[in-house]
Amino acid sequence: MSDFLDKIFPGISVFEKIGIVSVLCVAVGALVYAVLLVFQTLKKDKGTKKMQDVANLIKLGANAYLKTQFKRLAPRRNNVGWILSWSHPHRPTFSCVHGQFRRSLGQRQEND
Repeated sequence: MSDFLDKIFPGISVFEKIGIVSVLCVAVGALVYAVLLVFQTLKKDKGTKKMQDVANLIKLGANAYLKTQFKRLAPRRNNVGWILSWSHPHRPTFSCVHGQFRRSLGQRQEND
């Protein structure tokens, strides 16, 4: 694992390697726990017909709310990315991520 991390992140310390591996382990553990909770919830009884009707109405309202929020916030999300890239050109990490994102969209940069 250490050689793998050295290839991806050359020049990082042992402390940083431990941090990366720890974060990855916690993330995988959280995903496994979430999957277990999903299966546990799906095994439960769905309730009476009236309870199912109320749940469906709540679901419809929640989906409508989320759809509206996404329509309003999606353009602003892109604007925030552009503003951050212009206001912090000295931050190579964000610039690299933003550059990779632009390349994935097929946009060329000035230095390409």
